[in-house]
Amino acid sequence: SIDLGIDGRLLRDPTLVTPSSRAGASPSLVVAIDNALRAVRECAPFTLPPDRYESWRQVRFNFDPQRMARRQ
Repeated sequence: SIDLGIDGRLLRDPTLVTPSSRAGASPSLVVAIDNALRAVRECAPFTLPPDRYESWRQVRFNFDPQRMARRQ
């Protein structure tokens, strides 16, 4: 989950909405989660239309590294 300001900057650090999935996870899954969160931080600020701020000010997305690995 990420919360963005109208200028596209992160208002706070991105968070894992279901942190319990990290507990007992394989080391490779933990690395994938950390990499995804870092990628969001490094990509900010995002260029988004200010007139649509209410539709993108809070973004929650489903990150499934196991599903991504099957695509390779």
